Amino acid sequence: MTILTILFSDPESELEAEIDALVELQLICVNGDEVHPSQFGRAILSSSLDISSAMQIKKDLENGMKSVCLDSEIHLLFLVFHSSVYSICTPF
Repeated sequence: MTILTILFSDPESELEAEIDALVELQLICVNGDEVHPSQFGRAILSSSLDISSAMQIKKDLENGMKSVCLDSEIHLLFLVFHSSVYSICTPF
């Protein structure tokens, strides 16, 4: 990016383009003038994953849900987690 493009760019159109990109990735929801993080966006934030890794994990889980007949997402997590992870996790 050059200094001329910074000086003569339209910040509002760039902001709108970024918001549209976040909506397309299903990371935020826009209702009128209000912008809220989606459930997926909050999950990424709390997991401290980068967006590309989180999108790949979501894609893998969705493919797994199609391939395996499960009652809910919890069953898929049970199948994916290695038994060594259980000893690390502490119940609330």
